This record gives sequence, structure tokens and C-alpha cells, in this order.
Amino acid sequence: MNLFDMHADTITECYCARADLADGDFSVTLARADGIKRWRQFFAVFLNDAIEQPYECARRRIAYASDMFARMSARIAWNGEDFPAGSSPWAAALSVENGRALEGKVECVDEFARLGVRMMTLTWNAENELASGCRAPVDNGLSAFGLDAVHAMEAAGMAVDISHLADRGVADVLRLARRPVVASHSCARAVCEHPRNLTDEQLCAVWATGGIVGLALVPVFLTAGEPSFESIFLQVAHFLSLDGGAGGLAMGADFDGAEMPPLWDGIDKMPALAEYLRHRGLTAKEVDAVFFGNAQNFWSQTRTVNEFATAALTMS
Repeated sequence: MNLFDMHADTITECYCARADLADGDFSVTLARADGIKRWRQFFAVFLNDAIEQPYECARRRIAYASDMFARMSARIAWNGEDFPAGSSPWAAALSVENGRALEGKVECVDEFARLGVRMMTLTWNAENELASGCRAPVDNGLSAFGLDAVHAMEAAGMAVDISHLADRGVADVLRLARRPVVASHSCARAVCEHPRNLTDEQLCAVWATGGIVGLALVPVFLTAGEPSFESIFLQVAHFLSLDGGAGGLAMGADFDGAEMPPLWDGIDKMPALAEYLRHRGLTAKEVDAVFFGNAQNFWSQTRTVNEFATAALTMS
């Protein structure tokens, strides 16, 4: 099968364990990817809300990832750019999870872009200099610095990721963004009531910008009941029922960032999930779009320059 996954925390786990994708005991490894014909993976540099010196911490983790990918260049390609359609069978890109990495300095956006970061979540769960996370006690929306950071990210070609963002911040980004908006790892709130999940209105608004949403496989985001392949199917079916979902849903599993059940505790379990979705009535074309095609189209730029973006930039 082919897999394009928009969020895994494996790089952070590699850094903390001083291991890599070849020898680590992670949900995402080269060995576990052996059954995947074409594989694209966003690896997130994760920063929790209490970490000290987040900018320097992010720099160290990015440097560690760069060195690791250089050692593995014969197996997995990484060049700090987006995913061209004809690139290596296996390819990776970097994201940053938590805008605290900027430390309130908009010039850091260009620095991270120069280092190869192609996407950044504005928050994790708490309040930071940019906005309120989904677990913040008060939802203050996007700050003035957050607005500056969003526009700097767009100018630098870095996707603005609203996963983890509280509702007012989501609304602010969707109202103010001039480029397609991304939710790298989120689920539908209509299926599972959780503050990390997005409403139908938010999902359709993301797709209206030309953006894309990666489906998180974190059990508490999927369902209030017992997690199963069926709970994933119900999320997928709901996404596909919405206007824009057929071309705007991708995968954003959150491997190595959350505890997964044995049924899908690594990327090697994704073929079984794909087969289950086909068994439940999705066509082969729909399954390929969700697992690979939609994200590949988006990140290879066939969907990022659209009427929304062009009109917004013309008016700016």
C-alpha cells in the first residue's frame, strides 16, 4: 500500500532515546515501513507546554533529525522541501508541534523554514504567545503576535496547523489566513465530543481554503467507547460525508505521540486498516485518497495554489 501520514512524534522520541528510525523501538521505524510501497511522513519536533528554552530545544531536535536523515539517505529522502510527485519511494519532512518554539520572535519563523520545517501547530494544549490551546482555561483566540506569526509562516511557505488550537483561535486563523490551512492530526467532534476535535463547520472551512485534515488515530479522539477499526471507520465515513471531505481527508495518526491499541500500534498495521475500510464499503479509490493521494496532491502543490489563495494574496 501507499501511506502519507501527516503527524508522528517519532523524531522527538528518537532524540530523547538517542536512537534512530533504524534501531529504535518505535511505532514508526524503517523495519515497520517495509510493507509500504510509497511512504511520505511528517515528523514533528514536539515541545510540551512546560519546556524551558523552547527555541534552542527545537533547534537541537531539528539538528538531530537532519543528521539522522543524512545517515539514512539511501533509504528515506529528506531535503527540507515539500514532496514532489516523482520523489523517492520513501520521503520525510519536518514540522514543529507548538509555536512556543518561536519564543515570541517572528523572525524565528524564517529560521525554522530555512532549517526545513514545513508546518507548525500554533499551540499545544495550553496558552502560549500565539494563542490558546484546546486545554487552556480561557480561550483568548489568536494574539497580535499570533497573527504576525501566521502571516510570517504563510510568507515563508510554512503551513499553519490548527490541530490543538482552541475554537476562537481556529476561527481567527480561518478568517485571517491567506493560504490553505492544515489540521495535521484531528478528528470530527460530531462523532466524538472532545475539545481536540474539530466541528463540521471548522472542517468545511479548512477545506474551503484549499486545506487538508489528517485523521488522528488517538483512541480518545476517535470514540467515547471502546476503540476499534469500526470507530476509525465511523470517523472516516463522517469526514467523507462532508462537503470537501473526499478530497481533503488524509492520515495524521499521531504515532509515538500517544498510546495506541495493539490493533494499530504502528505504521505496519495500516494495510490491515485499509483493508477493513474497503470491507466496510469504501472503494479502493477512496481508500487510496485517504491514505496517500489527498496529502500527496496537497503537498506537491497541486492544491495549495487555488482561487482562495490567489484572491487573498491579490487583495493583500
